[in-house]
Amino acid sequence: MRIPRNPGNIVPLTRTKPYVTREQLTRLLDTTKWRGAPLLRRALARARTSSSSRPETLVRLMAVDGGLPEPVLDYDILDENGNFLACADLAYPDLLFAIEYDGAVHRDKDRFVHDIDRTTRIHEAGWTDLHLSAPHVFIDREEGIRRLRAAYSRAKEITGVPFGSA
Repeated sequence: MRIPRNPGNIVPLTRTKPYVTREQLTRLLDTTKWRGAPLLRRALARARTSSSSRPETLVRLMAVDGGLPEPVLDYDILDENGNFLACADLAYPDLLFAIEYDGAVHRDKDRFVHDIDRTTRIHEAGWTDLHLSAPHVFIDREEGIRRLRAAYSRAKEITGVPFGSA
C-alpha cells in the first residue's frame, strides 16, 4: 500500500503508485471466505500508506501500543528557509522529535558518516531524535516501548508541551 515518494528529490522514482490500494484489499477481503480474513481486516485497519519498511511499521505500532499518539510517517524535516534536511522514518513534528529505525544498511561505513551528518543537521534545526534497531523491535519490544515513551516525554519537556497533549 506504500505510496512511493522522493523526499528531498534525491533519488528518481521508478514508480509512483502503490502495488495495491486499501480499497482493493478491502474489496478482496469482503469477497473471500478465507479463514484468516477477520485477522487481515484488523491488520488492514492499522495499515498506513507512508511507511518505508516493515520495521518502521512495527515501531509505529509499538508507539501506539505503548500509549503514545500515532507518529507521522516519512516526515520531511526542513530548515527555517524551507530547505530539505532529512526525512524522518517517524516523527512528532509539534515536538520536533524524530524516530529512526536503523537496520543493517546503517552499518556501512559511508552510510554511517552520512547518518552522523544528517543527525547533526536535524539537531542544529532544533530537533531531537531516537534511534532504534532490530533488538529493540524484534527481540525486546518492551525495552523499545520504554525508550519510545522516555524519549517522547523528554521531547515534551524540551518543547514545553504538557504530557497527554500533542
